[in-house]
Amino acid sequence: MKADLNKIEALVKIAEEADLSEVSVTAPSGKVVIKRLRTAFESVVSDPEQAPIELEYEPETAHVVPIEVVAPMVGFFRPTADPIMVGDELDPGDVVGYIESLTLMNEITVTEGGRVVDILVEPGAAVEYGQPLFLLEPE
Repeated sequence: MKADLNKIEALVKIAEEADLSEVSVTAPSGKVVIKRLRTAFESVVSDPEQAPIELEYEPETAHVVPIEVVAPMVGFFRPTADPIMVGDELDPGDVVGYIESLTLMNEITVTEGGRVVDILVEPGAAVEYGQPLFLLEPE
């Protein structure tokens, strides 16, 4: 964060030295806009560098973190009779498949609703406890 402040202060200094009214810099982490406020009193001020400066920071849109539906136990993944597909909308409590363990079929349910964006396992695949099976985009 300190490095970012130092960079912003350097931009302010450059804007003041060049007598710029506005400087805009866009980077992967966000956008910085530096504007010199023009006031009615500016003509009275002998040193235009004394005019106040406004800083704006516009962060990039937040990256949506997908919800992972994970295996609740070790076993073999089995899809439902009507398999889940990418793009399907799921509600909390929906069954998305089964884990076969010791010849018992254990339901896998989602705890949060969302749209399926990726299916990470194939039918019949051996899965570990906590292994991600599906990725959901939150509602």
